[in-house]
Amino acid sequence: IERLNIAAKFISYYPPEKVVVVSTHIYGTKPVQKFCELTGCIPITERFEPGSFTNPILETYIEPELVLVSDPRYDRQAVIEARIAQIPVIAMCSTDNTITDVDLVIPMNNRGRLALPYAFWYLARRVLIERGVLTPELAENIKPDDFLAIQQEPKP
Repeated sequence: IERLNIAAKFISYYPPEKVVVVSTHIYGTKPVQKFCELTGCIPITERFEPGSFTNPILETYIEPELVLVSDPRYDRQAVIEARIAQIPVIAMCSTDNTITDVDLVIPMNNRGRLALPYAFWYLARRVLIERGVLTPELAENIKPDDFLAIQQEPKP
């Protein structure tokens, strides 16, 4: 939780349109999309096209000031390009991840079906709190279930 709070503070220092959140992991797609919807960050949930941070000729070229990845193993190309472009990287890392080129590590299970959704739910709330835009009404509407890749059926 402490590292998620630090990451939220770090993310809140940057304009939302300059923060790119990358997840090509199957369980990270929906959480990243919802996180970016709430915070205004830029999601990349499909294949990360090489050169997106380093080749201005590409249509997909963007110049972020901060990159957040859900798994440095799956999102390695984004981490490498961020290093080349000298962009800080925040990464959610499990025990088997390499933390080379990562500036802030959030130690957590990033493989489980529920781990990433709950981490992104908490991080979204903390970022909105740090920016001072989380109203009680908005807080009620941000539910962890909205971040789940597969919505669970309500129990009768």
